[in-house]
Amino acid sequence: KILVYLILLFSASCKSQNNSSLKKSDNILQAKLLNDKALKLSVNNCDKNSIEKSIKLFEQAIKLDNTVPVFYSNESEMYCNLRKYQDAIKVLNRFLYNFPSNPALETLKGHIFERAGNMDSAMASYLDIIKQYNLKIQNDPNNVSIQLNRAFLLFFTQGDSAAKKEFNRISKKFPQDIRVGAMQEDFRSFGRK
Repeated sequence: KILVYLILLFSASCKSQNNSSLKKSDNILQAKLLNDKALKLSVNNCDKNSIEKSIKLFEQAIKLDNTVPVFYSNESEMYCNLRKYQDAIKVLNRFLYNFPSNPALETLKGHIFERAGNMDSAMASYLDIIKQYNLKIQNDPNNVSIQLNRAFLLFFTQGDSAAKKEFNRISKKFPQDIRVGAMQEDFRSFGRK
């Protein structure tokens, strides 16, 4: 009897886990569809009403799957389009509170501070991200992507010459890496705006 009970219990547990996995997969798919719908709406219609509808769709996507950074960055950008920079920062902070080390979102946060005219906060964000990149480079000195991202942030903290000098160092160290070649024009023709 105990064996039968354990088998039934295990079977019910597996069924519950399968249902849970299916629901999670369904939520992820629905979240991505909402994100896509919001992007199409905002691209095709740049009026305030469409942007606000997009924000609501991004919020729904986040409620279904709060682990996708691009949902937060997309919603944040919509708030920036409305010049609601504080709301844009709040959206990013919600993600960063749960997933603290996301240099892409932290960089976006710095850009939003700049758009809002808060250069001190923007600079503090950029310098913090550079510190994070420095630690990652110490642990993985051959990670070209991290080095390129760090070099790009130098445009915002130390200016054109420092960023280009760092890019030249990286391109000499990794001359065959396609990411270096792909970023060459970005470093050559960077414009802060």
